[in-house]
Amino acid sequence: MNSTKKILCAVDFGELTEKILLQAKELAGFLNAKVYVIYVVRPLDTIEQFAVPKSFREQYINEILGKANEKVKELKETIGADEKFEFLIKSGDPVKEILDLIEKEKIDMVIIGAVSKKTFGETLFGSVGEKVLKLSKVPVLVIK
Repeated sequence: MNSTKKILCAVDFGELTEKILLQAKELAGFLNAKVYVIYVVRPLDTIEQFAVPKSFREQYINEILGKANEKVKELKETIGADEKFEFLIKSGDPVKEILDLIEKEKIDMVIIGAVSKKTFGETLFGSVGEKVLKLSKVPVLVIK
């Protein structure tokens, strides 16, 4: 009996996003699973060394959220997302938001993309992916 019924894709709208979603769509088809897709906007509050005015932070978040919604519409069309897909756009710490969603929705598997960074610790996964891989209580599939 298959126990994977909920798959979470953490995306950054980078070059691997479409590949991640197509892989998730294929897996979901085989497993009859639901796919949650999460994109997290990092708030400017995390840049503590700079005094960023509140009005600018709100404008930044609204602009990024608007662009993210446009990108979601494009991706839905590109990959042929159906009712098994649920797209979520959040604001906050990406690792926390991803791990919280795993718990809240009782996710069975996470799919993330590998990236190419310069530091050794970030060579394969990036800082968010690396932390999710280490902290996730469910299996994590990494797409290259």
